Amino acid sequence: MPLNAADVVADLEASGDPIPEPITEQRFSGKFNVRVPESLHRELALSAAQGGVSLNRLVSDRLATRTTARANHRTKRRCPSKADRLAPIEAVGQAPATNLTKYAA
Repeated sequence: MPLNAADVVADLEASGDPIPEPITEQRFSGKFNVRVPESLHRELALSAAQGGVSLNRLVSDRLATRTTARANHRTKRRCPSKADRLAPIEAVGQAPATNLTKYAA
């Protein structure tokens, strides 16, 4: 049976343990260490050198791109409704398209 937050807080209070700050309210330094295989480290270092950027910049950009793409993927609807496909067209004052195949996702 999964624990809920109220039960955990009650247990912590009863035992006199401190209640941790919620992760959503924590501050982050922007730094963390990651251990990767030597071969990946080499591949990333070479890519960074070829791109004329630091290894830190390359990895940071790749993480940001991947994280943004995953977040966008989770929020996308598989099949946009007809109204959703027409909304951008109608928003600029154009007549609705009758052939929607080019707007289909």
